[in-house]
Amino acid sequence: MKFAGYSAWSLYTTPEDYSKFITHIMSSSINDGSIASQLLLPNVDVARGVKWGLGWGIQDTEPNQSFWHWGSMAGFRHYVVGYPEEQVAVIVMANSRKSFKMVDSAMVKSIGGSYPSYDWF
Repeated sequence: MKFAGYSAWSLYTTPEDYSKFITHIMSSSINDGSIASQLLLPNVDVARGVKWGLGWGIQDTEPNQSFWHWGSMAGFRHYVVGYPEEQVAVIVMANSRKSFKMVDSAMVKSIGGSYPSYDWF
């Protein structure tokens, strides 16, 4: 199958491979000076409790800050939240345009808390 690349929405991956990527970002980001730690530094405030790093959103969550990203393409949606300090992440990937309606419920049931980024986008 051939896919066209688009700068804003062309990451094609599996949940297993994406979880390996997120695990790497979390584990290496706790080392000061690592590339991952630089990616997760808040650079721009965009809304209350929501900032942008280099390619990742950063949000004020309890007990510590978390990073997040979301994506969509015709018929597909995804949302990820990672907590580097706790080494916990949740990845939601769905083949439905309406899946963002269930993300909040999935996040609360899996790890609890609130997600300013989810309210922002």
